[in-house]
Amino acid sequence: MIEPESGLRGRCNGLVRLIFGLSWGPWACLVLFLAASATVYAADPPSGTGPDPAQAIIEEAVRKIEEGRPDDALAACRKALAQNPQSAWAFNVQGTARLATNQWPQALDDFTRAAELAPGYVAARLNRALVLARLQRYDEAAKELDQTVHLAPRDAGLVRHHGRVLSLAGRLDASVRAYDNALTLAPGRTDWLRERGRVLLQARRYYRAWVDFNRLVELDPDMVQDRWSRAQAALGSGRLAEGRTDYDLIITLEPGNPDPMNELAWFLA
Repeated sequence: MIEPESGLRGRCNGLVRLIFGLSWGPWACLVLFLAASATVYAADPPSGTGPDPAQAIIEEAVRKIEEGRPDDALAACRKALAQNPQSAWAFNVQGTARLATNQWPQALDDFTRAAELAPGYVAARLNRALVLARLQRYDEAAKELDQTVHLAPRDAGLVRHHGRVLSLAGRLDASVRAYDNALTLAPGRTDWLRERGRVLLQARRYYRAWVDFNRLVELDPDMVQDRWSRAQAALGSGRLAEGRTDYDLIITLEPGNPDPMNELAWFLA
């Protein structure tokens, strides 16, 4: 069972899910990964650094973010940094506030500075990687998470993000391995199972993709997109009769959509 997030982390994550849920990247089937379940620790302070003298101001900045007042949040962050110029936490929250006004390069600078001040700061390094991915600097994002995941190897959300960014960088086999690890840590995450299935399709590992989507269809037979992906995997792995059955049903369910019929004709040509 997935427990809901609470406190500053949970409140701030709603905004970050919205921001990072924007569509981007070269692969249409991957663009909603972050919207599905972002585990961005926007409001978390770095561990092991002691109390931050600007804590009260930083928490005020977080509240301004959740209230949809990013300019006020940035003003609070400036006050916090005037009080403690070495506050990695303040830089991390400031970067989060910048996202709300699409200041991606500036946010990247903030997250980078936070990680420089506290190299073990998982929140800042994850945020930095996600902004790099948003800027389509996929190789850099993947390398950042290659290192960060070793800091918290049992953080299922972090490991899942690693898999997603690896897929965007074209490292599909490594992406599948990361998703395997994430699903071992959080086996109930059917949304991550769907993501892994899509990466498997891209890697042309059709039988494993079929296994994932078959499980998803069994759990929710009315999810047309999962049935469609199962049909693609079935045809790709040579299971022609099963794939044809799924396509026929999809064509019936979506009579105004020519794509399933065209796709089936292409497979059978």
